Amino acid sequence: QGIFGGHSKGTSHGDAFYRVQAIWDETMAETAARFLADPEHRDTRLVVFAGGNHVRYGFGIPRRVFRRVPAAYVIVDPLTIEIPDEKKEKLLMDVDLPELPLRPADVYWAVGYDDLEDDRVMLGVRIEKAEGGGARVEGVMPGSPADRAGIREGDVIVAVDGEPVEELFDLTFQVGQHKPGDTGPVEVVRGGERIRLEVTYDVVRHGEKR
Repeated sequence: QGIFGGHSKGTSHGDAFYRVQAIWDETMAETAARFLADPEHRDTRLVVFAGGNHVRYGFGIPRRVFRRVPAAYVIVDPLTIEIPDEKKEKLLMDVDLPELPLRPADVYWAVGYDDLEDDRVMLGVRIEKAEGGGARVEGVMPGSPADRAGIREGDVIVAVDGEPVEELFDLTFQVGQHKPGDTGPVEVVRGGERIRLEVTYDVVRHGEKR
């Protein structure tokens, strides 16, 4: 009921909300249980990524899986250290949850707040991991920051802001530190030559002409 209060927006169909959530949890649990019960996965550990309220306190997915396949499980929950005041009203549900004599999770890890709204900057490239490290450019969106900076298909991005790019995550993370209007160097290898390009970062939306 507490969670429904945060979703309801003035409606009163609490029973329907509960049924939908229960069916959702049962479906996810059934999928996980079938995977675990498959003899081919006997020695496999399954990691399930799901919304916090689908796993906290063991309710939702964990116990439904255990009912089908009695296997040990661990609930891991991220804990945002601090949320900016201007974001709290949008991000936090206004709910009054009951006190439960249970730990919501077995393991917590502290994370910083990261704004994942649609105004994130992007290079505007399609990439694959390159042999030997770096991100190989498989495509460049016309009019994107990458296109305007001179990044071409076939280039291998090896550094952003002086930070080496060895894995694809390195590129994604470093680009994500920028805001629209920021500029910074991107180094690529093209035809065996290392080239330094200057990128002006901006928001990239598919189908939007610039």
